Amino acid sequence: MKITFPHMGNTYIVAKSLLDDLHVDYVIPPYNNKRALEIGTKYAHSYVAN
Repeated sequence: MKITFPHMGNTYIVAKSLLDDLHVDYVIPPYNNKRALEIGTKYAHSYVAN
């Protein structure tokens, strides 16, 4: 099983080190950008996007 975690400042570096030591498969997502925001807004429910 693979896990992922959000970028929250530089805490992803600590999470990456911890998961490396535990030999857990993980995926580091790309940084947030305007395109990702547009996609999320497009597919979010109307009460979330407003």
